[in-house]
Amino acid sequence: MKKLLIIMTYIFICFIYLYYLACVYTNPNKSNDYLSISMVGDLLLDRGVRKKIEKLGLSEILNDVKVVFKSADYSIANIECPITLINKPLHKKYIFRAEPSYLSDIFDLGITHLNVANNHTIDQDREGFASTIENIKKYKLIPLGYGKSQEYAIKPIIITKNEIKIAIFSSMQLPIQGWNSQKDLIGPCEANIFELKYAIENYKKGNPTHKILVILHWGIELQQLPTTKQKDDAKMLIDAGVDIIIGHHPHVVQSIEIYKNKFIFYSIGNFLFDMNLKLTRYNIILKLIFNNKDLEKVFIYPFISKNIILKNMSKTEKQDFIDYLKNISPNVKIIDKNNYLEVNII
Repeated sequence: MKKLLIIMTYIFICFIYLYYLACVYTNPNKSNDYLSISMVGDLLLDRGVRKKIEKLGLSEILNDVKVVFKSADYSIANIECPITLINKPLHKKYIFRAEPSYLSDIFDLGITHLNVANNHTIDQDREGFASTIENIKKYKLIPLGYGKSQEYAIKPIIITKNEIKIAIFSSMQLPIQGWNSQKDLIGPCEANIFELKYAIENYKKGNPTHKILVILHWGIELQQLPTTKQKDDAKMLIDAGVDIIIGHHPHVVQSIEIYKNKFIFYSIGNFLFDMNLKLTRYNIILKLIFNNKDLEKVFIYPFISKNIILKNMSKTEKQDFIDYLKNISPNVKIIDKNNYLEVNII
C-alpha cells in the first residue's frame, strides 16, 4: 500500500509539472480565433553541431525548447545547410552538409516549415539543393523561399487557420560565393527588394485581407544594428503592404524597429549553431499571434546556448539579454512575463 501511494504521488507530481509547462509556454490567446507562428533563426546541422548530434542526439540538444514549438500552429526555422547525401561542394569558404535523417527529429520537434532562401542551402551546388527540397518534403516538412525558377520562387507560401490567412514571402539578399544564379532553374529565391515590393503590391491587390510576413536573409554578420540600406528597404516593403519583417544571417539578435505600427526584426540571431561569442549564444524563439484583422501580440522566448545545447536562461542571463535588447531597441517596450518577453509599441 505504501509503495502504491508513492507511485501515485509521483504520477501526480509529473502531471502537475507537465500542466505547469503547458501553462507557461502555451500562449494564453491560442484558440480557434488566433493563428500563432513560432520563428527561429539560423539552424545549422553540421560542423560542431553535427558532433554534438552524434554524441547526444538532436532531441536532447533541443529538449528545453520543444514545448514552445508544440504550442504554436506553425513553426518556421532557417535551415542553414543543405540536407542531402550528395557531396558536390561549391568553391566557397564555408561548406556545410547535413544528414537527411536529422529531419525526423526536426519534424518531431514541432517545426513545420524550413526556410531555404539563404547562402548555405546551395553549398552542395544545385543538385544538392534540389535533393534538400526533396528530403524536406519526404519528412513532411514544407520548404519555403525557393522555386523551380525565380518566377516561382518569389511566390508566397500561404498558411491559414479558419478565416486567418498569412502570405509568407522569403528571399535572400546576399551574393553567394561560387553560386551560378540561373533564373530558369531550381534555386533559393534571390528576388531583390524592388522585385519583392512589386510582387507584394500585386498580391495585396488581389488579397486585401491577407496578412503579409516577409523573411529576409540579409545584413552584416555579428553587427548589432542594421545598415541604413536595410532600414530603407524595410520601410519600402511596409509601405507596399507588409505587416511584419523577420531577418536573419548576422548570427546575433539585432535591434527591433517600429515603422507605421509594424514590427521589423532585423535579425533574430542563431537558433542552433556552434559559435561561442556571447551575443551569438543568445537564442530566441519569436512567437507571433494573429487575429483575423491584425498581428495582435509578439512574444520572445529567450534561451542560451551552452556548449551548443539550448538551455533556459538563468535570471541573471535573462536580465542581461533584456538590457541588451532594450539598449539597441529604444523605441519598443519589452515586458518580462517571467518565462517569455512581450514586445509592444511604445
